[in-house]
Amino acid sequence: MSSNLTETKRRLITILQEDGRAPLVKLSSKLGISHVAVKKNLENMLNSDIVKISALINPKKLGVRLVLLLLECRDYKCQEEILEKFSECPRIIFLSPMIGGYNLIAIMIAESMKVLESITTICAIRTHKGIRRSELIILGDPVYSSHLPIRLIEDRKRRTAPCGFNCCRCQRYLEDKCLGCPATQCYRGFL
Repeated sequence: MSSNLTETKRRLITILQEDGRAPLVKLSSKLGISHVAVKKNLENMLNSDIVKISALINPKKLGVRLVLLLLECRDYKCQEEILEKFSECPRIIFLSPMIGGYNLIAIMIAESMKVLESITTICAIRTHKGIRRSELIILGDPVYSSHLPIRLIEDRKRRTAPCGFNCCRCQRYLEDKCLGCPATQCYRGFL
């Protein structure tokens, strides 16, 4: 199905990217159409899954670190297992297959360098069986976009992390070198 963005929809998206809370009256004034037409266009794009309106978080303001992981899987099955296993990981803010030498890319967050070390060595996506090689790059503060889709977990009832790791029994967690997974009841951080 073609997304076929009209000029009005493109302009509406551009305005919402600057201020996702802009009222319909303001949007209609900027677009030169009625607020009913704005609402209809917006609902159409939301229902078609062309746009999603959500809260984004500035990692710099929280003091979290970003890390980029490039992963090469042994085969397609391994790649699919990783995508499924880590799709609910609250530390992953971007996960996608790639074409080329590495076949997965992930961007993850960590509250400190100690946590960063834990999530990239012990309970990491890169330690999953079937990973042939991986490249880890610690990122600086984002320039564009400064706000990212960092997941905050409201209900921490899980005993184990979405990936199956038990943070509460991890040696790094017990030695206060890691805060645990934000999805578990033993998490000690602010996410």
